[in-house]
Amino acid sequence: MNQLIAQIMTERFQDARATIVERLNTIRDIRCVQMKMMIGDTLGESHETTELLTEGDVLRRGRINLIRRRIRRGKLQRNIRRSAIKGFTLKRGKLTRIPAAARIRMRLKARRAAIKRRSKLQQSLRKRRISLRKRKAMGIH
Repeated sequence: MNQLIAQIMTERFQDARATIVERLNTIRDIRCVQMKMMIGDTLGESHETTELLTEGDVLRRGRINLIRRRIRRGKLQRNIRRSAIKGFTLKRGKLTRIPAAARIRMRLKARRAAIKRRSKLQQSLRKRRISLRKRKAMGIH
């Protein structure tokens, strides 16, 4: 810290900038390790296995992707096999083509779900605006 102040006082701004960037990088690394440990504690894992937890644990094995680890909805999923080819799915360990009728149904359901998600989001945003307005009127916010 004293080194940084001395660099600023003597107008060596490039050196001061490098010192600040280096310090911020170390702080970021420490925070990442702390977050990984916290995630491991919430998932009930030891800290050693939490270090290996990354989103990029996908192994492409030919026509099948093997997803080693990932977090979805706050839960840890392990060793999931997925099809690497669009239009195909895994059934009983084998790749099978998704029928055209099923693809059409999925597309229609996805469109309907997107419309519902959008309207639910608007509803929650409207409620948030009302509650913020009430808080402001009460002098809380």
